[in-house]
Amino acid sequence: MSRFFIPLLLATLVPLFPVSAERNPFGSTVNGPTRDQIIPLQKKDIKTPVISPQEDGTFLLTADKAQLRGEGTIEHEYGFPTIGVFKKRGNQAGWLLNVPKDGTYIVEVQYTCPQGTHAPSSLVDVRSGNKVCPWDIVLTGGSWQHFVKRHIGKIQLSAGEQPFILTLTDNYGINIGNIRLIPDPGLEVKPDKTGTFTLLPETADLTKASWSSSKNIIVGTYGIAWIVNSPIPQRYRVILNGAVPSGAEFELSCASLSTIVNIPSTGSWDNFKEQTISTITLPVGPTTISLKKKNGGLDIRSVTLQPTGENLNAKVKELETKPLIGMDKEDMDLLWGGSVAKGSQDFLKLHGINEAETDFYKGIELSCKAYQWPLPDMTVTGVFMDGKCINLIVKMPNQTFAASKTLLAKLLPGVAFASAPTTTEPPYIVPSKDNTYQFLYWGDCFELRAPNIVNEARESAEKEFKNTIGKVRLGMSLSQLKEILGEGRPRSDFDAERSGPGDIDQNLYKGITKRCNGNIWGYPEKKDFYITAILFQDKCIEFDISQRGGFTTEEALSLAQTFIPGVQFNVTPARMQPQYAYYSTNYGKGYKMQYRGAFLELKASALLKALLLEELGIVSKKPVLPGATDSSASPSLKQSSLALTNLLQKSPLLKNTPIFGKSAEAVDSILGKSEEIDPSLTIQPTRVWEIKNSTFRLTGTFSKKNGKDILNSISIVDESGAITPAVALFVARKLIAPYTTTPISSAQMNAAFTLTSSDPQQRFTLEWIPDKNNSGIMRIADKD
Repeated sequence: MSRFFIPLLLATLVPLFPVSAERNPFGSTVNGPTRDQIIPLQKKDIKTPVISPQEDGTFLLTADKAQLRGEGTIEHEYGFPTIGVFKKRGNQAGWLLNVPKDGTYIVEVQYTCPQGTHAPSSLVDVRSGNKVCPWDIVLTGGSWQHFVKRHIGKIQLSAGEQPFILTLTDNYGINIGNIRLIPDPGLEVKPDKTGTFTLLPETADLTKASWSSSKNIIVGTYGIAWIVNSPIPQRYRVILNGAVPSGAEFELSCASLSTIVNIPSTGSWDNFKEQTISTITLPVGPTTISLKKKNGGLDIRSVTLQPTGENLNAKVKELETKPLIGMDKEDMDLLWGGSVAKGSQDFLKLHGINEAETDFYKGIELSCKAYQWPLPDMTVTGVFMDGKCINLIVKMPNQTFAASKTLLAKLLPGVAFASAPTTTEPPYIVPSKDNTYQFLYWGDCFELRAPNIVNEARESAEKEFKNTIGKVRLGMSLSQLKEILGEGRPRSDFDAERSGPGDIDQNLYKGITKRCNGNIWGYPEKKDFYITAILFQDKCIEFDISQRGGFTTEEALSLAQTFIPGVQFNVTPARMQPQYAYYSTNYGKGYKMQYRGAFLELKASALLKALLLEELGIVSKKPVLPGATDSSASPSLKQSSLALTNLLQKSPLLKNTPIFGKSAEAVDSILGKSEEIDPSLTIQPTRVWEIKNSTFRLTGTFSKKNGKDILNSISIVDESGAITPAVALFVARKLIAPYTTTPISSAQMNAAFTLTSSDPQQRFTLEWIPDKNNSGIMRIADKD
């Protein structure tokens, strides 16, 4: 065959084959149009009967009423009609709807998609006209018989007849049962004749949960919600009919109020039990009830809201006679129904008219919470501090001064105001006669404020804050600190190695940094006041305290007294120097304070030394804890060295196995696994060996010899300062064995000294470098 004929033949045959062929998740090649080539079903294409809404306003689109395009088929093997063999891009199902009026609808789909692989994003398009609701499939697991219902999103429908189309936009298998279109915001649940609400899967918001069709239960509950409509204000018991295999923790929310409920185990997923988990108050009108997962798993058959029998009508009438300023949030919900939580930007009305007034409210916004009530004749935003309403912002459709003044009498019944200014043009600011309230008319809204209540709340919050931080102590465990300060959050970026003038135990902290953990608590409303606790062996050995703008020396000393009651430092505020380390003159000089201007460090040095000594086998006769007496000083350096010697006797250091002149791998086989220091930080390759359960370290440097990194020096150090020259020399002589050194007297060891090995070449040099605490570093250099 001619070599020119083959390309000509291929060019002729190629157009005979489809140009878009893709491989689907099942491994076979599926031919079909690209997404852009899919032509949606049109109204004229749908020959099935028109579907109208049911009595509750919902549309039910069943599989047997669908117009199919592509390879989908109507099946009846699961007890209800389904659309099966629906797995090829471009497969479509369509229904013709008769929509009575424009509106938004929640799209609920009954389906099964049990594949083990993650479905492609936006696998299905749900559309009506030019409105599209993409559907990101959540796999159902189990078998093809396992159908669930989920809310996949919302879609806008226009009045009149229109097609509703479901289109598969990728190659992936899925079976469809039915589609329900629910008027937004959802179906309201009304009480029965006894006033009881029964919350079932068919009325739930299934955006973050699934309704198992076969079992008629809610499964995979990450979040579930219902809308209930109460004709009267009422208290209810919340009774859960659910299965909890090992206990669960959920957040129960009613309107804007939330609480954490612990749900006891029922033993298994198949064992459903009714349990009363809480009580709630429902105001008049629609209210959202929700359960949001915190921990554990939960399947739900139903939730019942059972009236407690309390008569709240009398309470409502009583509340109507009281000023709303100073009222609790729950009481205002009883009066006005459910509210919506708002952010600080929604309630801070800082007009700059009265600068003192503006400053007064500006500093408390982070301590406040705001909620909004959309009422028929007005919208009210309430600002709450410590659970009490301190500020109301009222907007009306036709805001006038006269209408605002009339409404003022209803919101603050019985409150008399001082003489009005000569003009009623905004801004209009006038206090009540007893100076408890303020009425502020801004033109587009008016406000009611309670400066006295704010002052009381501020003083109460400040007192509570001081009492709280006054309970924490150095030496506490993390769980004890959390019990006082709350959960906080973990912190690992602290620097325990900071030093400064007068710091005599810097190495003590430097040696344990990697073994510490930390936690931080923040109080943004208190000038960004933050407390970081640094813990060693689950004991707090340091507090780092900071705030916006830093501390004065007087504040620093006062804080030290707060965290360490009775502590005394030999310094006055006038003589305190930034960065300097000050040791307590009492408590065995066991506490250290470092004032750094922007923040303050308080350290329990004696406690840390005691913890390190415990690791070495020495336990203080009296533990060094906050509030200890002067007699509880830490053990002596001699005791520390003795304990260190006992520990080293059991370590691989004293095996008399030569390590010098060997590679890093060979040394590791003798001393144990080392940690390599970042080469960018050292001149020669450097490694560190640690002795388990101690602060004892060996640092070795390596030089090139015959193409290999060979150990040529070792530095012996104990980060806690527990090593004496005698102990260091004892270890050094073991490390250079079988070589020996020239003798040295006890007197010579009281200062720096240098020894050489006794061999003719004097291969090893041993150098003792003392520090100011009679401890130090022993360095061994190999000249070979």
